[in-house]
Amino acid sequence: MKSEPMEESHQILRHLEGLPRTKLNAGDTIFEQGRQSGFLVFLVSGTVEVVKDGMIVDRESRPGSVYGELSILLENPHMAEVRAATESEVVKVENPETFFLDHPEVTLQVCRTIAERLTAATRYLVDVRRQFSKDEGHLAMMDKILTTLIHRNPKSITPERVGVRQDH
Repeated sequence: MKSEPMEESHQILRHLEGLPRTKLNAGDTIFEQGRQSGFLVFLVSGTVEVVKDGMIVDRESRPGSVYGELSILLENPHMAEVRAATESEVVKVENPETFFLDHPEVTLQVCRTIAERLTAATRYLVDVRRQFSKDEGHLAMMDKILTTLIHRNPKSITPERVGVRQDH
């Protein structure tokens, strides 16, 4: 049975009790795009924003929201900057792999969060693909790229495999 989002966020916060909390001022950077941090954070209060290539792509104020999980799981640099939009409080988890193993309930909720994001992105890609599927030229190439993104293992996606010329 699926829990309600507010109930799930309170469950996550319950598992974070006793961990040190960090207060942030508006504008404080939590993660820098393109850098690896080795930690993840859970929002306790306030609002954070996700900034990709200088553009705000998300603002979140839901307690229990997690940030940095993809970088940890994929062992990659952060894909976006995450910063406090208002005075905020977070729990910083310094050893996330151990934390995930010790807190399977939180791990499951983080997996659900990632699955929800993936589902939303896939729906969007399918909608964009549908819009461009009958076009010619560069837009037809977009259809091919989106099809590849939706159906292939991400490690198999390279510009050469989807027909993108390197000079564009």
